[in-house]
Amino acid sequence: MYSHTKITGGLMLLLSWGAIPEVLADYSRYDGGLFSDSHLDLTLKNVWMLNTTDAMADQGIGDQNAWAQALHLDWQSGWLWDHVGVDASWYGVAKLYANDAFYGRDLLRDNNGKAEGFNKLGQLYAKARWGDSQRHLSFWAGWRQLYKFAALNVTRSRAAPST
Repeated sequence: MYSHTKITGGLMLLLSWGAIPEVLADYSRYDGGLFSDSHLDLTLKNVWMLNTTDAMADQGIGDQNAWAQALHLDWQSGWLWDHVGVDASWYGVAKLYANDAFYGRDLLRDNNGKAEGFNKLGQLYAKARWGDSQRHLSFWAGWRQLYKFAALNVTRSRAAPST
């Protein structure tokens, strides 16, 4: 359940959202493109999961259902002096419904057999590049998703990506 403070803080952020580009424009002459060339992507996901396996039938647990709403914020900075940047992702998942027998399954967090929503920092890394747009060397340092990279895999079919 959200408290009044969190809702008010969220509303203040949304109301001030229109002022952010103006503030960043004032700093663009100092930041070398780090903020002025940045962008923020917002993704909403609504996921319903139904598990009808008999895996827990011996414990008296039948079908498991859950419904979640997710919010993904992915921020990519511009390039400071055309060479350095920072990217970050945040994921929030709210439980809309889950029966008592629902045990996580990468959709909601398990809290002693009770499903609940969660928030997590999905990515946070520094990036660097040398060269031009046709021939360049890129470098990343930090926590970054490597989607479809060799034996590593990121599951994007759930409410929040998991590795």
